[in-house]
Amino acid sequence: ILLEDIIEECNLRCPTCFTESSPDLRGVVPVGEIIANVDQRLARENGRLDVVMLSGGEPTLHPQLSELLDALLERNIVRVLVNTNGLEVAKNDELLELLKRNRDRVEVYLQFDGLRAESSRHHRGGDLTAIKRTALERLSAAQIFTTLTMTATLGINDDEIGDVVLTALNTPYVGGVSIQPVFTSGRTPGL
Repeated sequence: ILLEDIIEECNLRCPTCFTESSPDLRGVVPVGEIIANVDQRLARENGRLDVVMLSGGEPTLHPQLSELLDALLERNIVRVLVNTNGLEVAKNDELLELLKRNRDRVEVYLQFDGLRAESSRHHRGGDLTAIKRTALERLSAAQIFTTLTMTATLGINDDEIGDVVLTALNTPYVGGVSIQPVFTSGRTPGL
């Protein structure tokens, strides 16, 4: 997997963010620089990459995301994963159409920490459960393969792992669940 952080800006200030991204940051990696890095890696990997994951900040805020996806999909890359908090997916029809248009090779890693408001407040700083549900429903309806990515913390939302797995099993086009233990870095307080 080649992980590409393409933007510092984020539309959230998650208390458990390990990158310290925020709405205050404006750093955007130019498309040419991202593609040069990918091409360099392709050269080292015999001209083929299985996965390129776009991350950040919030990669759906990159002002040239469409151009970037076009350039990546011109290359011998099996899958491009967009790692997102889902806020833009829940409301931005143009973004959803972009993802849908490229769904044969573009997938979404949707941050999804559980079903309870308390879990969302702990990890994301507010109750985003309705927004996450809307994003998931829109992705499923558009037939975009999605992985639910859960940040789990003992005593906070570890008891919701089964609920997240059941949500994945009951939602068309959700292909998996990634459970990531909270990482004590960035803004995350020591546990």
